[in-house]
Amino acid sequence: MPDSQKLGKDIDGNKGKDDKKDKDDIETHVIRIKLPITDLGGNELATISSRILAVVIDQILFILAVLPMMMQAGIDEFSKPLDVAQAQKLAESMPPEIAIFTSVLILAVFLVQTVLLITRGQSVGKLLAGIRILDFETKSVPSATNVLVVRTILFNIAYSLPVVGMPILIIDFLNMVMDRSKRSVHDKVAKTFVAKATEEQIKAKNVEEVDQQPK
Repeated sequence: MPDSQKLGKDIDGNKGKDDKKDKDDIETHVIRIKLPITDLGGNELATISSRILAVVIDQILFILAVLPMMMQAGIDEFSKPLDVAQAQKLAESMPPEIAIFTSVLILAVFLVQTVLLITRGQSVGKLLAGIRILDFETKSVPSATNVLVVRTILFNIAYSLPVVGMPILIIDFLNMVMDRSKRSVHDKVAKTFVAKATEEQIKAKNVEEVDQQPK
C-alpha cells in the first residue's frame, strides 16, 4: 500500500476517534447539566405555574374575607394606598356588625392558613394546587419559625413596604424563575423549597415521623 494512502487512512481514523470523543464529551456535559443541583429526597420540584396559582388562590381567599368591609366602604377606598390615620378613620366609619364580621373572617382565614402551614407545609392555595413547602435540609415540614414567621409574615410585610416593596417582590420572583431549584429569596432565607405533593406522600411522611419518635 502506498505510504500516502496509509497516511490518509490513519488521518481519517484519528479524525473519527476525535469526533467520537467530542460527541461523548458533549453528551456527558449535557447529562451533567440535567442532573439536579441537590438531592431532593425523592421530591419533585413544584412548577412555577403551580406556585403562582397557589398565591392567586390565597389572595382571593383574603379578598373574600375583607369583602364585607370593601362593599361597605366602596372598592375605590381599598384600591388606593392608605396611611395609618386614613385606615383607622376608615375602620371607625364602619358599622360595628360589619367590622366584627370582617374581623372574624380575617381571623378564621389566618388560623386556617397557620394550622395548614405548620402541620402540612401548605396554605389553602398550595393545598389546592397540589404543592407543599419543605425544609431544604431535612426534606420534611419546616419549623414554625421558618415557614410561618420568616417565609410568610416577614416577607409579606416586606412586599407591603412603600417604595421598596415592589422591587423586593420582583427580585424574589426573578430569583425563583432563574434558580435551578426554583428557590426564591424567601425560600433561601427560610431554608425551604417547594415540591409537588400528594395526600399519600404527606401521610407517608407523617408515618415516618411517628416511627422516628423515641419509644
